[in-house]
Amino acid sequence: MSLVPWRDPRGRFSFFKLTVLAALVLPGLWTVGMALGGGFAHSVLPSLIYYSGIWSLWALLACLAVTPLSQIGAWHSLVWVRRQLGVGALVYALLHVLAYVAIRRADWLAMAGEIVGRWSIAFATVATLGLLALGLTSTDGAVRRLGGRRWKRLQRTVYLWAPLGLLHFLLSPLAVGPLPFVMVGCLAWLLAWRWLARSPRHPGRAKATAVLLGLSVVVALFTAGFEIVWLDWVQDLPPALIAQANFELDLGLSALWTVALLGLAVVAWGRWRHPRHHARPAHPPR
Repeated sequence: MSLVPWRDPRGRFSFFKLTVLAALVLPGLWTVGMALGGGFAHSVLPSLIYYSGIWSLWALLACLAVTPLSQIGAWHSLVWVRRQLGVGALVYALLHVLAYVAIRRADWLAMAGEIVGRWSIAFATVATLGLLALGLTSTDGAVRRLGGRRWKRLQRTVYLWAPLGLLHFLLSPLAVGPLPFVMVGCLAWLLAWRWLARSPRHPGRAKATAVLLGLSVVVALFTAGFEIVWLDWVQDLPPALIAQANFELDLGLSALWTVALLGLAVVAWGRWRHPRHHARPAHPPR
């Protein structure tokens, strides 16, 4: 596989890969530009911590979405950008760590105490180390040294690091509004789809329109329920008030409806890309 990020596995220029690279780089450039230009006023480091963490989580979720979207939409070249997205998630995670070290003025003893004493920092540390291990073994040489089977097992640990990173965000004081719960819903959809796709008794059901519609509804309701339970537990907010917020637009579109719309977008994507394939559950390839 070519190491040049805008070339496909055959070494040819790929406008698609270049577009994905730009989508990964532009948020970082915007964040740095805001910091250097005074757009964050007196909260430069906290803003850098927040946005680098957000971009890292979105890149990680996009990386996890490559397999379902490529299979549902029969767009197999989508896997070309999985490495890009994973490396992007790692880079933003490392920027997140550097900004945290800067705001703590490299007081390693104090940071070690926070790792031990705060669940949020402990989760972030483990998740970052996990992503670092995946990033260091993402090269073709690492695949050859580890062997395909061991390398795949290692890469699948991303399904551990992603929830830990999201828990870190949920436990932070900046986890306000629908965004963290939209991310929870996206991760829940991705994990549920993976479970459906691995079912040996019903191969292909994870690509069927009816199944995807049902998954969208179930995950959206799960997202709303998770938000109610989490905010009741962490912030002691009345469940009825949280539920009512799903039908108000004061904080923008709620996590419930955002996740539902994203699920419906996946269904539409699959039917547009391969309508016959979604007419009924597909049979496994012979």
